[in-house]
Amino acid sequence: GRRLVSMTKCTTIKTLRNTAFVSLICLGDLLVGAYLLGVATMDVYYSDSYCTQQREWLVTSSCVVLGVISTSGTHISIFSMTILSLIRVSTVLGPLEGSRSISKKRIAILVSKSSFVLILSMALALAPIIDAFEDFFVNGMHYDPKIRLFIGFPDKRKLIDIIEAYHGR
Repeated sequence: GRRLVSMTKCTTIKTLRNTAFVSLICLGDLLVGAYLLGVATMDVYYSDSYCTQQREWLVTSSCVVLGVISTSGTHISIFSMTILSLIRVSTVLGPLEGSRSISKKRIAILVSKSSFVLILSMALALAPIIDAFEDFFVNGMHYDPKIRLFIGFPDKRKLIDIIEAYHGR
């Protein structure tokens, strides 16, 4: 809440940009914190039986949601820090520009950059659970369909059967 209030009090575009991207970093860190809280909750739930129920846990919607939260939070933080670093480098390289006032055009550019960070982060986090990429991401394993690593087992269900047979379930 304080971050949003501080954004309304910015008088220059530089301070608004810094505040906006630091706010995005805070959002990313909050998502990673939520992920860690979820993992801790699941640890308490499964406690001593995780090893025997690993397969069941990995295919639950809770695991999928936690994976999306973790990945999106991490990417939001990384992309925001990268953009903030580029802004600061440009400020060091061109210090005589002076402080520019806030205009609708500059706010629109800032909103578009922030939206790009959020959309790209969510797209990367959701890619593994989209059906079109099902053969690309298989329960944390990545394999190239052109490489005949699992000859005779091109679909996910048969691969899961092999993994279950290997682990004795």
